[in-house]
Amino acid sequence: MHAGDFTVRGTREEVGSFHSWVTGLLAAGTVQYAVVVAGNHELSFQEGRSKHPTVVANQAAMKRALCDVPNLIYLEDAP
Repeated sequence: MHAGDFTVRGTREEVGSFHSWVTGLLAAGTVQYAVVVAGNHELSFQEGRSKHPTVVANQAAMKRALCDVPNLIYLEDAP
């Protein structure tokens, strides 16, 4: 379980690095499942943080890529 703050500011590079790390753990069999919660540092995962459509689309793609990792469970509150 990773309970947030897996980045400093939620940049594409930081999220990509975390994605690689956690997929590596899963692929190697180090862990069978990974449960991930975004923390307050994952700014790009916060809805409404940006108003620019391209930025919003890129942020959604980063989150979707993380959520699409097999055996990774991403928890988030929902309205």
